[in-house]
Amino acid sequence: MSDPLTIIPATSPDEFQAARALFQAYAKSVDLGYCLRNFKRELEELPKGYEPPQGAILLAWMELDGAPQAVGCVGIAPFQGAWEQNGTAEMRRLYVIPAQRGQGVGRALAEAAMTFSKQAGYTALRLETADTMVEAMALYAQLGFERQQPPTKFFPANIKILQRAV
Repeated sequence: MSDPLTIIPATSPDEFQAARALFQAYAKSVDLGYCLRNFKRELEELPKGYEPPQGAILLAWMELDGAPQAVGCVGIAPFQGAWEQNGTAEMRRLYVIPAQRGQGVGRALAEAAMTFSKQAGYTALRLETADTMVEAMALYAQLGFERQQPPTKFFPANIKILQRAV
């Protein structure tokens, strides 16, 4: 990364608007209807589901062309899935704008999500990703995430569940 990166939790209306824009860019970049269930409602109701102290939307900011710009985001929320796991947070919507990929922004956001999760009292962090997201899968493996079994035999085959202790 050539420019300094700052990662902050979204707290203001402008920051939530930046998160919405990044979430929308994320949705356009993936062809995964499974992970976009109720997405429109999620956008409309932000920050619902990501409220502190158990959740957050973290934004990565960089100075680009002389002005601060949100270049990436990640959401952290209490895990609520097909099977409950007390003490587990879920990392969602990790996204970096194309111009800033390959510069460590995604890693910094994932590490910030792990730190937030630990500080919020979680013992584990889980996520779901598509097996077609090769770079993301490699990053998660480097960060110590391990594959988990799907909760049911009806779980989409191309979606992988990953988890690690925090």
